[in-house]
Amino acid sequence: MSSRPPRICLEAQLMRPLPFVLKSRFMQCAAAVLLTLAGPQYLPAADLPEGFAKGVTGGGSAAAVHPSTLDDLRSALCASHDA
Repeated sequence: MSSRPPRICLEAQLMRPLPFVLKSRFMQCAAAVLLTLAGPQYLPAADLPEGFAKGVTGGGSAAAVHPSTLDDLRSALCASHDA
């Protein structure tokens, strides 16, 4: 008697999520409408920042810094430590 567990062979089957939903024409239309309406509600969020620090550019009397290169960013971030 072997101590190895038996090998189980599984046949590849196509994944068909909820096949009963696709049989009904009403359910097909309802799913299409829901998917169409669900997408656009997330699109405007990319243009308008929301949240706690939405308009924050700095603290105290510090001037806002807009670096254009990686070296400018590095010098702006490390200025207080390099002094």
